[in-house]
This record gives sequence, structure tokens and C-alpha cells, in this order.
Amino acid sequence: MDIGTRIKQLRTERRMSQETLAEALGVSRQAVGKWENGASLPSTANLLALCRLFDIPLTELTPEKQTDAPAHRRRNILSACTLAAGCVLLVLATVWAVSDNSLTSAYIGYADAETGILVAGPSLRPLLLCAVGAVLAAVSVFSLFRAKRKKRG
Repeated sequence: MDIGTRIKQLRTERRMSQETLAEALGVSRQAVGKWENGASLPSTANLLALCRLFDIPLTELTPEKQTDAPAHRRRNILSACTLAAGCVLLVLATVWAVSDNSLTSAYIGYADAETGILVAGPSLRPLLLCAVGAVLAAVSVFSLFRAKRKKRG
């Protein structure tokens, strides 16, 4: 509710005319009419006088400041998309690491002659990249759903 509507509501609740309110504040009736129609705003001194006259705190007379919700939503969606893009890059790095033989095989020592024993196993780097990628994917999906839910709400 804007200030003008609130002034009109308080004035009519107290069964005051615009003229009576104007006289009590020392302003013209036209000034009160402009406040109520939103054509102008009362000065700080008049706001305080209105609060004293109606016996209300200033916060009850002035509207609450609205946050720019669409900007917050855009920032949430942008950060979620950035996180998703990072996740995709991490998955691509994981695919590269797994496809590179030097990273997937762990050689343990060497032998002077062929022994017939092969000790090889996957490197931990690709597994670590996969784990980090999975965590980032989960966080990005959660962030996108949260941003969409906030958008609806």
C-alpha cells in the first residue's frame, strides 16, 4: 500500500475530511488531495506530523521497501547455470583423464625380464574427478530447482 492510500485510509477511519486534515497539518486541502492521489508526497515534517496526528509509528505510514525480486532470481539462475557449466567442464576433463592411458594405469616398479605378472589398476585421479563432478552436478541441479521454485513463489 502506498503512502497516499494509507493517508486516505487513516483519514477516513477517523472520519476526517481532507479540509480538516489540511487544517490540522497547516497545509492546503489540495496538498492532502495530491498526497492521496499519488501526485505528490508529503515532506518529512508533514510525515512526522501525520504520524503524531494519527498516533502511529512512521513505519506504519510508509510502505516497506520492495526488493528487486527479478534481479535476485536472475542472479540465482545465472549462478546455477555457471555452476552447471563448470560441472560440464569437469565431466569433460574426467573423460579426458580416463581416456589417457598414462593416468589410468599405475605401474609399480619394473623387472629385468618378463615375469608374466601384471600389476595395474586405475589411477585415483579420474575417480576423484568423477566424485567432484558428481557433487557439482548435484549442487547445480539443486540450485536450478531452488531458483525455479523461488521464481514461482
